[in-house]
Amino acid sequence: MSRSAAGEPAEVPPPLDALSPGARGLLEIASLLDPGGVPADALAASGSVRRYMDRAAGESRRGGLGRRLRGLFTGRAGPAAVDAAFAELRAHGHTAEPEEGFVRVAEPTRRDVLAGLAGESLARAAGHAAGALHELLDAFSHAPPGAAGGPSTPGAEETAEVDRVVLACAAALYDAVGDALVEQDADLLFAVGHVMRESPLYSADEELGFWQRLHDDCARVSGADSEDALSAREQFGGALLAQGDDRAQEAARHYDALLADRTRVLRPGDEELLATRANRGEALARAGRAEEAVADLEEALAEAAAHDASPWTTDHLRSRLDLARRRAGISRRGSG
Repeated sequence: MSRSAAGEPAEVPPPLDALSPGARGLLEIASLLDPGGVPADALAASGSVRRYMDRAAGESRRGGLGRRLRGLFTGRAGPAAVDAAFAELRAHGHTAEPEEGFVRVAEPTRRDVLAGLAGESLARAAGHAAGALHELLDAFSHAPPGAAGGPSTPGAEETAEVDRVVLACAAALYDAVGDALVEQDADLLFAVGHVMRESPLYSADEELGFWQRLHDDCARVSGADSEDALSAREQFGGALLAQGDDRAQEAARHYDALLADRTRVLRPGDEELLATRANRGEALARAGRAEEAVADLEEALAEAAAHDASPWTTDHLRSRLDLARRRAGISRRGSG
């Protein structure tokens, strides 16, 4: 029999079925996130978590429209109900006492919870856990209007801590549910990849590994020609470009292959196709193929104009064309 630090027998936690529905729901969400600890305030403030605590038995997984609307409604469970659920979990030994505001699920409990989630129940829990991470990212990526520099604007240290929490929780969620997350909320994984690119906690090679994994999973779940799979390849190329000229040759080869597939799948003038041509143009220019880049980007700009492409896409192409022209000039002077 295990014993507590005081030498007394440790109380064996009651079966999970003995928990109230709200406490069980909160425990399921927390178990899907970072095993090292989840901010209690983030869970308590999340409308997605509260709605999961409120869910009706047999609720079906939300579709795409439901995910879009999830931020428009609040659950019946308020802060007091969440606090009561936390207290119930602590009292039964399912979670440790919060340390610096973080709640950690006991590892035996976490294993039991994850073992009991499968199929529709796993997908439903994953969707709500992902929703909580979306809310946390949104709260720190959009300062209130007119609040720049004010007390409500997140500081650099606070934002960095949120990024760390989101990355750790998203990694745990992705590992726990895999394809279920890719299928119903790939947007979260793309957002996480962009946070990873800006974070000092991850190396460039780790980011590349993330995009490769996401591509492989999206290709398996949705098909190699799906927009998610192609977009993951786009971001892999972006991660190569972010390393500057050092991996420009590799980036150029990557974008050559991606452009061939985009061209096969998409119609001329498609915004995603034009974005790939812009990124490929940068890769070519950096890889010593600047004159080729200039020719293709000029053609892409004409195509964008013919199909009324968005201003953002047009500006993207123009900026890469400017880079390619500068590089072409440097190349000609160097060869002369």
